[in-house]
This record gives sequence, structure tokens and C-alpha cells, in this order.
Amino acid sequence: MLGLRDVLQDQRQWTAPGPTRTRAVIRDYYDAIWIYGDPAVYDPVREYNIFDGAASKVHYTGYLDQRLRLEFAGAQAAQLLGDLPPGRLVVCLVGGGHDGAALAEAFCRC
Repeated sequence: MLGLRDVLQDQRQWTAPGPTRTRAVIRDYYDAIWIYGDPAVYDPVREYNIFDGAASKVHYTGYLDQRLRLEFAGAQAAQLLGDLPPGRLVVCLVGGGHDGAALAEAFCRC
């Protein structure tokens, strides 16, 4: 199973014309493709040409409802924050993009 966001970060890599290794891998090595989103909002099968020969494998998961997770996290947040040592807290968060490692390295140097 391949899981993808509905909007891909570097569209040039995904939408280059002509046959690409990406398309062949998606077509040949994955039984299912889960796209985290709703095609009524944005349809990557229609917008990107990487699903040629694999569109029938695509399943849309919809968007995740965060309310239950936030309620659960809220109950634990006070305890977690209370357990932190006094003083400043610095947090670095990186996504799944290609620039995450460089951002984390730059953060550590500061």
C-alpha cells in the first residue's frame, strides 16, 4: 500500500511528461494507493499523470477528523507540560518533505 497526500509537494518530479520510474513503480509494485483527501476538493488522479495504469488502485480516505485526538491530547497535555523542566523550550518540527534533514541540521547548529 502506498499512502500519499492529495497535494504532492514537488509537482515537477511527479508530473514530468513521458514514462518515468515513479509511474512504473506505482503501477508495478503497489496493490493499493491510499490518498489522504477528498477528490471533490482536489483530485490527484486527474491532476497528476503518475497514476497512468494504476488509477483503479486508488482509494480516497477522506480527511481525518481531529476532534477525538485533540480531546485525548488535551487531557494529557497538562501533565506533559507540568513534567518539563523550568525554562525555555525550543521545538523543531519537520514535515515529510525533502528539506526536513537540512532544517533539522540548521536547527541543531543554532
